[in-house]
Amino acid sequence: MKIQISDRAKECSEDMKELADEMNDYNAIVMCIKSLQAVHMQPEKFTYPQEDYDRVVSKLYNLCAKHEIQLPEAEYMEWTSVEIV
Repeated sequence: MKIQISDRAKECSEDMKELADEMNDYNAIVMCIKSLQAVHMQPEKFTYPQEDYDRVVSKLYNLCAKHEIQLPEAEYMEWTSVEIV
């Protein structure tokens, strides 16, 4: 008797990779928001080029768009008021 599970195992493995990628995206969103909050709460503590700040904001907006999470325009965003739930 043969039991064919290789196709199911492959499909499961692909699903796990997709879920891990999605989880990594959500973790990156949280890290970006917390970084921006820290910079805005203690600006004297952090020194950085404007390009780095813009890159973090851009990454955050791209990840949110990918997962259909709506954020206000970056120019009007008050990062300290964002609550992650």
